[in-house]
Amino acid sequence: MRSSNSELAKSLSDRLRNSMVNQRCADKRFPPNSCWDGLLKKAEVEATLRAKGVDLKPDLVDFILKKACKTFAILVHMRVPELITAIHEHDSREEIFPVQEESLNKLIPVSNWTDELIEEFCVVKQWWFTSPTFTWEQFRYKFEERYHLPFTAYGDSVGDSNYSTVFKRSIHIGHVKLGPDQLCAKDKDGNLRVAVKKLTSSDPDLADREATTLEMMRQSKSDHLIKAIAYYRYMENETAYHHFMFPWAEHGNLWELWMKDTAASLEDNDFIWVFKQLTGQATAIEHLHGQHNSLNRRHGDLKPENILCFEEGDGSSSSRPAVRLVITDVGLAKAHNGATQFREATSTTVSTKRYAGPEMEATPGAPLSRRFDIWSMGCLLVEFVTWMLYGKEELDKCTRATPTTFYELKRDKRGRVKSADVHSTVKKWVSFMQKDLRCSKGTALGRLMDLIVHKLLVVNLMGPAGTPKSTSPHINSRPTQKAANSKKIQPSKKSKYRIYAPDMKQELDSILRDLKENKIQAIRKTPSGSSKTFKGPSTSLPSPQRNTLAQGPSLTESWIYTHDDDFPNDFFRDADLATATPRLGQAQLCSRCRGLSLCSIDCSFTDSRSGLDTKAQGENCELCSLLSYCIRDRSQSSEEVIHFTRAGSYLTIDDGKEHPVIDLCTAPGPNVISVKNVKTSFSTLPEPGSEAHFKVLREWICACDSDHDCIPNQLNFLPTRLIDVSEAESDVLRLIDNESVLNRPQRYAALSHRWGSPKHQEQFCATKANLKELNGGFKTSDLPKTFWDAVHVTRGLHLKYLWIDSLCIIQNDSHDWDVESKRMEQVFSSSYCTLAASCASDTSDGFLKPWPKRRCVPMTVGGAVYYACETIDDFYTHVDQSGLNQRGWVLQERALSRRTIYFAENQSYWECGGGVRCGTMTKMRNRKASFLGDSNFPRSAEQYVKGLKIEFFQDLYVRYSKLGLSFASDRPVAIRGLETRLINTFNTTGGFGLFDLYLHRSLLWKREGASLSRITITQGHTVPSWSWMAYSGAINYLPVPGGKVSWLTDIKSPFYTALKATTYDGGREAPALEAPVWGMCIGNDMERVKGMIFLDEPGRTITEPKECVVLGRGNSEPLAESQAHWVILVHCISKKADASASQVYERRGVAVLERRHIDFQGEVKYGKIR
Repeated sequence: MRSSNSELAKSLSDRLRNSMVNQRCADKRFPPNSCWDGLLKKAEVEATLRAKGVDLKPDLVDFILKKACKTFAILVHMRVPELITAIHEHDSREEIFPVQEESLNKLIPVSNWTDELIEEFCVVKQWWFTSPTFTWEQFRYKFEERYHLPFTAYGDSVGDSNYSTVFKRSIHIGHVKLGPDQLCAKDKDGNLRVAVKKLTSSDPDLADREATTLEMMRQSKSDHLIKAIAYYRYMENETAYHHFMFPWAEHGNLWELWMKDTAASLEDNDFIWVFKQLTGQATAIEHLHGQHNSLNRRHGDLKPENILCFEEGDGSSSSRPAVRLVITDVGLAKAHNGATQFREATSTTVSTKRYAGPEMEATPGAPLSRRFDIWSMGCLLVEFVTWMLYGKEELDKCTRATPTTFYELKRDKRGRVKSADVHSTVKKWVSFMQKDLRCSKGTALGRLMDLIVHKLLVVNLMGPAGTPKSTSPHINSRPTQKAANSKKIQPSKKSKYRIYAPDMKQELDSILRDLKENKIQAIRKTPSGSSKTFKGPSTSLPSPQRNTLAQGPSLTESWIYTHDDDFPNDFFRDADLATATPRLGQAQLCSRCRGLSLCSIDCSFTDSRSGLDTKAQGENCELCSLLSYCIRDRSQSSEEVIHFTRAGSYLTIDDGKEHPVIDLCTAPGPNVISVKNVKTSFSTLPEPGSEAHFKVLREWICACDSDHDCIPNQLNFLPTRLIDVSEAESDVLRLIDNESVLNRPQRYAALSHRWGSPKHQEQFCATKANLKELNGGFKTSDLPKTFWDAVHVTRGLHLKYLWIDSLCIIQNDSHDWDVESKRMEQVFSSSYCTLAASCASDTSDGFLKPWPKRRCVPMTVGGAVYYACETIDDFYTHVDQSGLNQRGWVLQERALSRRTIYFAENQSYWECGGGVRCGTMTKMRNRKASFLGDSNFPRSAEQYVKGLKIEFFQDLYVRYSKLGLSFASDRPVAIRGLETRLINTFNTTGGFGLFDLYLHRSLLWKREGASLSRITITQGHTVPSWSWMAYSGAINYLPVPGGKVSWLTDIKSPFYTALKATTYDGGREAPALEAPVWGMCIGNDMERVKGMIFLDEPGRTITEPKECVVLGRGNSEPLAESQAHWVILVHCISKKADASASQVYERRGVAVLERRHIDFQGEVKYGKIR
């Protein structure tokens, strides 16, 4: 009997284990809902309990089968099924998961329920059984990190944008209940394919807005609007990330459908399908706009990529698959709860510029009508007709033309928008199609073209701006009130207004009805037997590339300027600051400038440089003179009309550079009258090194300490040596050893500086000979000026210790230098503050230099005085492009420092994780700078998608490759600490500029100049030829189209055996990249392809490389002769006698070749590239 019980118990245990999906992956396994029916058999349950010696009570087994099957399954997995009796005795209600630890303690006596079992149940096993079911009735869900979601297959990301990443998944069919008319593809196992969109931002408000729109769209009766399956919040590493789940569209988006199908032989049924889909699209837009419901949304980003293609029906009526077009990606959709002229401006985060209406650019900030979508639909239909008439090749050619919009703007001499019109290139193209024989009047396509030209691509919005109640026959009647968008933008000539969605739907529905009833032809047929082919004109349409109106998170050089209002109110009332900034007398102004109210946020005026010079000379106007001086490099000619406007506490001009020209401020002091919309700051900066200057620096530190997390509460590192500067009165400094003097970490400053040339000056350094002398004490007067200034600032910041590389590392001790160079990461990341001597050319130059005189003009308003000052905030020029930042070691020092004070020529700057602050009380922010200024570098890169992470590290290495080093062999050493941080952040392995996670993209570097130069090996470290660190000279990376390249998996990383988050630290033998090596057969094509071949050392006297390693190939047209391949060029340096052994190669360059240029029919070799 016992044997029988054991066998039945094992049978149950095996079946429970085998029912699991993803059973090999502990953090993803789950039993699907469908498995529970009959999973627990009464005999096996009884046998399992008997095998554990349980006395079976009459209703225990029924309780398990009807109310506690999951609980019992968990206990079986834990090998303690007998504990079900305690649960039965204490609580006979139905089970609810997840079970909290305190609830479990109430159910089961502590004597039976050990801490280990509680943890196993609550923390691990129960989560296998909590996989949720997504239903049509519920849309929003919240999941803890331990929930096992019911996905059966995990694909890679299929699309990245600035705001989200889309993943392809399969979800168990038993865990999803689709709504009415929801189409969804299935995988080979019968589970549903879904798209999971993960928002990059963890902002709950952003996610809630999109969720609200999608939730409302689920109630729409249109089956051409996307019906999301679910919105769920999922915790990852204590951060809530927001996800949207959609049905998977097996035919991709509309643009992809166009590019797959030639449309060269459309049949009648195909045209009926087209117009059925277009009518469906119009209906969907009508529903979205809220004509028959409460949606009241503008989509804001209609384009082919946002129209998905779902399969429906069996496709028997056509030679093509039956496809339903569905509008998706409403993350940009905006609510419109009132007619346009009665509401405030709505904003769309970003919209694809190509399909945007002219009102977006002509009247920025004005409320956008829902008819914005109608213009976008007109653009999309032009492309649709182009595809139907001429096929995919011509459509692709047309969309690569230069215009970036379907409209063009005309401006007056002052740069203001005067009128807008359909772009002349688009007009020409549309006119060409209207003249096409097949598009004759009376045909379906002819009527569609009339709709596009006369009612969709129409600039005029002066029709009724209220919500249309119906498709009125009087819809073109004269309106009683103008739409808000029409106040400034006017059509170039008299025209009808752009229609609403109901009218568009009615027009398309009429065409479809007549087509179905054979009242009209789809197109005018060509004469029988005609071999005429139709080609589009050479003038073509704007490019479909995603040109966005609002700049997304890319690594640009543009800066954002704002007023630094974080200083306490009483800070500027300090009398010391008032005496440090002298007041200026009354200014001489011209009649125009006397009437200007620069302090008003609405201040706006125009002038030219010649006009300003005339008033400056003729009327001695100081403000005109200042304005002319400040725009001297910003205006193209002296006669160009410049438009000045207020932005924040600054005066700007509309030259697209987003850089202020005038800084407005009131001076500090106890009795100064503040001026509204004007910041309090310094018209004349306090003298560098003065107490007033140090007060500003200390306030920066204090604000960062209290408001940011740039400096950890506990720092456990101390450099080997520090300079003690605390004895200010005796002016004695000491070089101290941390082990002998300091017993715990201390706050210290670290100096980042330029050494200068040892040929021109004597270096003040620590050596083996003078180490004891420096330990005993030395005078500040012994120091070179740069070091003296660093001591003065350290004392001004009330710090006791200072770190300077030349004094804290023994310069003629190779062992000490090797040890300390590896600790540079910790030295700068653990410093309380880094002092950057940006304006010092060498150690004798100093950095506390008098500031250049700043031009300022005093202005008055209501008895208060404020100043119009020359803008001197230019972090890019003063810091990024300074001589200091052109040195290789300094890039690492800046990136690893948690916060830095830069002493530049014109002022001091502060940089930390909160951004850049200027001595003029301006805040600056820029994405590239924020990466380097990240107080916990590179934490800010973690939130970005794969594409931006690649762009980030490539930009970093490109920048580093252009910097100077006193010793070229330091190239891999001077960035080692920074590279280690990146490897840890990416949770990968790597070294020498290569990240295992981004192996292929890391290898695609190329020379930027005429040639690179191989670096001579020193100190026994060998750098491999596949690394750019083996060469001197600037590099860049080959451009790679995102998502359009398949990377080969037969490339073996040099670090594939290393543990994650580890860095290769050098060695006598260079790490080898292992890969198949193919022959090349370029032949007579060399002249044609040489522009895509980049040799590392073109002048090197070796034979031209005839072999290559293929890293990736283009996804389009696989196996075609023209298919693009991304390769590195190699040549053999050591042939093995054994043919089966790996040959040894060196890298020679990089290239993009076509398939025909690689000898895939020849012998493949397996080589090691060192």
